[in-house]
Amino acid sequence: MAVSNADGRNPRPPVIVEDYLKRTLYTVDRNTGEVVSTSVSDNSRRLAQGYGVWRRIGLFQDAQRVFTALFADSRTLWFRFAGAEFDCLAKLPRVSRVAIAPGVKRFTFSIPGGRGLDVQYFWFDWREWPDNGDFLSHVERTTSSAANMWFTVLSRDAVQKGADLAKPGVADDLRRQAELLAPPKPRSE
Repeated sequence: MAVSNADGRNPRPPVIVEDYLKRTLYTVDRNTGEVVSTSVSDNSRRLAQGYGVWRRIGLFQDAQRVFTALFADSRTLWFRFAGAEFDCLAKLPRVSRVAIAPGVKRFTFSIPGGRGLDVQYFWFDWREWPDNGDFLSHVERTTSSAANMWFTVLSRDAVQKGADLAKPGVADDLRRQAELLAPPKPRSE
């Protein structure tokens, strides 16, 4: 389900996200779309609700710079692309990122019965697993299952409350909780 707030009704609180590739935080006004860099400290990084990055999307003269983010608000996982926001746990998205030519990727994001995205962009994979340094690859991996999305929501919430995910058993416990929250996978026929 895409969520739009252009009319100003039902204001949504701002979100703080950490840049996916560098040590920067952004505050995103979810009502106006304004993105502002904020100061970084270890404590402020702990408060980040997800990741975001400025990306150049489109090819040649159609290219434009957009802000994309994947963040949690303790009840769901949101994907923001330019001015559109999608509630990833309301209706599980189909997401794919594929190479369509050398150095050119195609990213599609669709929600059953709703709007979606289909964009092309230049990107040379410069890293190996897990995401080639590409934030949209991170979005694809994170949204690949309801359990992954719930784990992201639960782990962001836990970190904001002071949990240390590197402590033995903490991430494993959150992973088990995420599996319980995720709808059962359909049986393959």
